[in-house]
Amino acid sequence: MGMDATLIGIGFFSPQVAHHLCYPADHYDGVPRGAPVITTVVELNASEPSRRLAEILGIDPTDLGGHQITQTKAASIDPSLLGEAFGEGVARDFSALRRNGFRFYFMPNY
Repeated sequence: MGMDATLIGIGFFSPQVAHHLCYPADHYDGVPRGAPVITTVVELNASEPSRRLAEILGIDPTDLGGHQITQTKAASIDPSLLGEAFGEGVARDFSALRRNGFRFYFMPNY
């Protein structure tokens, strides 16, 4: 079965995260500190990279009740693996968002 996947982050806006969100930083001008924001960390449109992302995140893609990445699990994810698989920008964004308390969710599309 084919699968696409998206890793999203949900957290609170601050100037420190503006460059790590999915829109250009100037789009967040006027967004108050502490406003909830949702961002796409990485979006994949093929099965192999989607399954690799699930593996790196420690997610079973078929467990539809287990796609939240807890803070403990997020702390154990090695950003360098994300960088090797999906580019250094993804690793940088994930690390910055994680440092700023974002929660992450793996969203598969079968």
